[in-house]
Amino acid sequence: MFANWAPYLTNAQARVLLFMAHRALDTTGDRGEPPGLYFGGHAAIAKACGYTKANTEPTPQNLRSVRKVMHELIERGAVALVRGARYGNNASYRIRPDPWSTS
Repeated sequence: MFANWAPYLTNAQARVLLFMAHRALDTTGDRGEPPGLYFGGHAAIAKACGYTKANTEPTPQNLRSVRKVMHELIERGAVALVRGARYGNNASYRIRPDPWSTS
């Protein structure tokens, strides 16, 4: 995934996508979720990718920065929104490991 997408992404986009791919499901989930599904939330991305200091909760500005990068990744086709966030549930994203695939 990283080798396929890195030439087409900014540094921030590549870091976020790499973290999402690392945390995404490798196989079908317990409830039938497909492989390549990320549902870890924007706060986890903010903490892992350096948008916030270690051991602190992300600020609204940190989360806006993550949302901006996520929007850019969706526009580029690296990820697709599967289900938007709802109260008590994070959004779900499907990761496209290959920029040339049509799935």
